[in-house]
Amino acid sequence: MNDKYQLQLIEEEHLEEVLEFLLTDFVHDEPLNKAVQLTAEEARSGYRQLIGRCMRNAVSYMFRDSGTGKIVACALNELGTVGQQTDANFSGHSKKFQTVFTLVENLKSDMHTLLVSDSKYLEIVLLSVGSTSRGLGLAKRLTERSITMAMHWQCRYVISVATNGRSQSLFRKFGLTVRRAIAFEDYFKDGQQVFVVDDSITTDAQLMVRKLYDFSTRVFSFVDESVISLDAHNVHQFAPIV
Repeated sequence: MNDKYQLQLIEEEHLEEVLEFLLTDFVHDEPLNKAVQLTAEEARSGYRQLIGRCMRNAVSYMFRDSGTGKIVACALNELGTVGQQTDANFSGHSKKFQTVFTLVENLKSDMHTLLVSDSKYLEIVLLSVGSTSRGLGLAKRLTERSITMAMHWQCRYVISVATNGRSQSLFRKFGLTVRRAIAFEDYFKDGQQVFVVDDSITTDAQLMVRKLYDFSTRVFSFVDESVISLDAHNVHQFAPIV
């Protein structure tokens, strides 16, 4: 696989290319996008903003097919600081796009109640593998690279809002645990369930977290912490990681 696919840092010059890659498969395959029937054109401006935001820190990566040169997978990542993150403004984008990312932002709200304030984190914002390149371990390798970059920047945590059962399963293998979850069957607006997801393994959206760096010992941790439920009103919140 090393010969067939090349790992590459996503830079500003790649924005439109990455955008077209996401609008080909991801926009149609991601469970929440499918639930609201988000189209490529409805997603275009929002994804462009998202990609631009994730390129600022030089921690996002993609795989190219060595033969065709085309992008076949990508991980969009962003560095942040607990308690200092600003709310994303998606008001200029389509209503369907706003619906999806409102849920994502809701899960990340008040992270300082779960994680140590002023701690640095890397967020895996989006992980996508093209339909013709799945099952080859590309998502695993991109997750490995994302965690490596978090360690490089001495982040205390790596986090992700995972809205696909497959990515949730992958992240669990890398030691991420659920700190908040919103079940789709309990998420309503104006008396209507917002996301009716036709996917048996995807039943909720999860804020997943792994502690990476212990500042008291200056040692990176590979040990998963236990999870204690503090369930409350459809948003399942778990004990802080210190």
